[in-house]
Amino acid sequence: MLVEYQVANFGPYKQPISLNMKSTEDASFCTRVPRFESPYHMSVNPVAAIYGPNSSGKSTIFDSLFLLASTIRGDKPTIWQRRYTFTLDPSMQDEPTLLKLVFMLDEKMYSYFLAIRNGYVIEEYLALLTADQEELYFERTVDGTEFGNAWDNDILLTEIVKTLSEKGTLAGRIAKILSNNEKYTEINSVYHFLERIFWVSPNSTIPSIFPGFYDSGSLNTILGALDTGVTGLDFTPLTTQEQPFDQEELDSSTSTDMQIGEFRTKNGKLYAISHDDHSEKGNPEVKYVRFRHRGSQDHEYFLDWHQESQGTQKIIMLLPLLWIAVRSPIDLILLVDALDNSLHTQLAKALIQGFLDTCTNRTRAQLIFTTHDLLLMDCTDLLRRDEIWITDKSIDGESTLIGLPEYRGVMHDEDIRKSYLEGRFGGIPQLDSFTLEK
Repeated sequence: MLVEYQVANFGPYKQPISLNMKSTEDASFCTRVPRFESPYHMSVNPVAAIYGPNSSGKSTIFDSLFLLASTIRGDKPTIWQRRYTFTLDPSMQDEPTLLKLVFMLDEKMYSYFLAIRNGYVIEEYLALLTADQEELYFERTVDGTEFGNAWDNDILLTEIVKTLSEKGTLAGRIAKILSNNEKYTEINSVYHFLERIFWVSPNSTIPSIFPGFYDSGSLNTILGALDTGVTGLDFTPLTTQEQPFDQEELDSSTSTDMQIGEFRTKNGKLYAISHDDHSEKGNPEVKYVRFRHRGSQDHEYFLDWHQESQGTQKIIMLLPLLWIAVRSPIDLILLVDALDNSLHTQLAKALIQGFLDTCTNRTRAQLIFTTHDLLLMDCTDLLRRDEIWITDKSIDGESTLIGLPEYRGVMHDEDIRKSYLEGRFGGIPQLDSFTLEK
């Protein structure tokens, strides 16, 4: 689980901001809030809703985390050659971008910190957090790299440091070489944590096909409950001559431990590409996917992907990820940018509630999303107060991120939505009157 994420000098964030998922003493919905006992004795919220006006930095939080993940999971040092610093203050151009993760993995809490200046890593460390102290795994500065007692004098790690680029992360380099070595599981903790994060943006492609989701009939049931008009999906196997992909496109389709294939669109149509027990790499099975609708006199009709509404397409993108997030044996985190985009309020609320209904003190999945939908700002039936966050931008272009409990003088029985619209928390557009007339 994500416990806390900090970022500074990135995009519109000049000073450090913190998305802290630790629960407050608020007793609301406490039975669905995951709990960690000894030695941490803390609860971590399963959901966070981030509000704010356009261009206030909501998506930037996800962007910075995505770049961090890309750097470590892919060991891509060149990704930071572009400047991501706060551009509206020239003095910040040569200051480092700071990124910090505090996370739970297999009931242990870790802290990872990265500082990058002009594309070069100037500081990096990873530590295991106990109740009252840190156990250092490694610390890297411009003066050199030091390993903690558990890893000091490790031959493999010493050799990896010798091959490390000044523009690459040590965490990414170790993961590239030793991610599958059980001996180094803990020192690869940040890599394994970031592997568990899924991103969904308005421009995302359709997610992978997860085992059981379609075979179990879960999709058909949920689509019916959400009043989409879709009664199910129809999968028609295609011969080599019938399928629209060339060999190069098929070669890029691979299966992983968590998925049996993927969805792809081409020419407005949807296809499922998968590997079964009998197919070889490069020769997957391709199925043509259509959406089943019930018309007059119970007659069935089939529509293509491009014929479905954007709302239905959004649901098809979200449902497999929500489904696997709550059923996966490993703890997954789903980041959804503009969750309410193309979705009716009641539908968006139903998706969030469906996820929350699966949460208990023992679950570890998380859903973090940005939204403009004020009807979701509901502290009575849906969200806790400490699950609501607000971004705002000052007159000089600097953004902030503040959790609702940080605002003083907010009464427990206060109408949060009304107070937000009245500007008590900031995070609303500052509009002036204008005319469209010449």
